[in-house]
Amino acid sequence: MSKKKLAILIISLRGGGAERVASILLQELHEVYDVHLVLMSRDIVYDIPDNIRIHYLTDQPADESTLSRMMNLPRLAWAYHKLARREGFDVSLSFMYRPNFINVLARKLGMKARVLISERNNPSEQHPLFRFLVRRLYGDADVVVPNAAGMGRELINNFGVPEAKVAVIHNPVDFSLIRGEGDIPANANAGTEGPFRFVTLGRLNRTKNQVMLVEAMHVLEDKDCVLDIIGEGDQRPVIEDAIKKYGLEKRVNLLGFRKNPHQYMADANSFVYGSNFEGFPNVLIEAMALGLPVISTDCRFGPREILHPTDTDYSRSVSAPLRAEYGYLQPLNDAKAMADTMRLIMENSDLREQMSKKSLERAGEYEKDKIITRFRQIIG
Repeated sequence: MSKKKLAILIISLRGGGAERVASILLQELHEVYDVHLVLMSRDIVYDIPDNIRIHYLTDQPADESTLSRMMNLPRLAWAYHKLARREGFDVSLSFMYRPNFINVLARKLGMKARVLISERNNPSEQHPLFRFLVRRLYGDADVVVPNAAGMGRELINNFGVPEAKVAVIHNPVDFSLIRGEGDIPANANAGTEGPFRFVTLGRLNRTKNQVMLVEAMHVLEDKDCVLDIIGEGDQRPVIEDAIKKYGLEKRVNLLGFRKNPHQYMADANSFVYGSNFEGFPNVLIEAMALGLPVISTDCRFGPREILHPTDTDYSRSVSAPLRAEYGYLQPLNDAKAMADTMRLIMENSDLREQMSKKSLERAGEYEKDKIITRFRQIIG
C-alpha cells in the first residue's frame, strides 16, 4: 500500500518558530507519509531527512517588497497547483501567511489535495492586506490549525472561519533534544557563578521588542546581571544603537542566530520575553523545559495561555506585573515593570526555585509525541 503524499509548504527553513515546527514535522512524519518539502527560498539551516524531496516554488530575493510578494501570489499559486497535480499530493500543509494564501488559491485553481493551513500569528495585528486575504481565503481551507486557543477564537469571531474547520494544535516541543542540546539535566538552573544571566530568543524585529529588554537592563544598572539576546533580524542596528546609548556593551550580548540556542539558554538563570504580539511562542516552552523561570509580556495570544491557563481572557493585558501560575506576565512595552520583576527574580532564590519547578510541570504538557499525534489525526 503506497504512502499518502504530504506536501509541507513554507517560505524557508532559515530559523524561527514556524520553521522549527516544520523541521520537527519533517523528522517525525517522513516514515509515515511520502513527504515533500516545498520552499520559496533556498535558505535552510535545519536538517532534512534524506528521503524527503525538496521543491523550490520560487527563489525570492531577500530585498523583495511586501507589495511585490503579494502581487506574485497568483503566479505562485498556479505554479503550486501544477506541482501538486504533477506529484499527486494528497494533503497540502502550509505555514505562514503567504504559503497559506498560496495553498488556498491553488485549491481555487483546481488543486485536488486537502488543504490544511497553520496560523501562527494574530491576524488582527497584521498588514490590512493580510487581514483582507485571511477573511477571503482561510474559510476555504479544509482545516485551519491555529497554535493557540485564543487565536482560534479570533479566527472564528473576527475573520469568519467556520468553527468546525478550526483545530487548535500547539507547537511540538522535543524536550529530549532541547535538554540534550543544552547538555544539562532538566532543572539544573545553571549560571550560579558570575553575574546573574537573563536570556531571550527570537527574531530581531519590532514585534519581539528586544529594545524594551535593553531599556530594562538600563533600569537595572545597579545590578550585577547580563542579558544574552539570541536571534538575527532587521532590527539589529536599532538594538545596537540602544545598547550604545545606555552604555551596556558589557552587559547586553547580541549572539546572533544559533542553530543550537539551548546550550546558551541552559547557562541562564531566567528567560525574559518582551514581544508585543504572538501566536504561540515555542521559545517559552523550550525555556521552561530547561527549568528556567519565565517572565513574559502579556501579549496576545500565547504567553497567557502558557503561563496563566486558568484565565485566558485576552480582551485586556495586565497593567502591572502578575505572578501567574507558571511564571510572570508583564505589561506591554513597559521597561520599568519588566526591570522590577527581573530584580525580584534576581534577589529571591526561593522564588526562582518555585518557578523553576512550575516551569517543568507546565512544559510536560507540550511533549512532542502528543502534538505529532494530533497532526497525524488531521492529516489522516
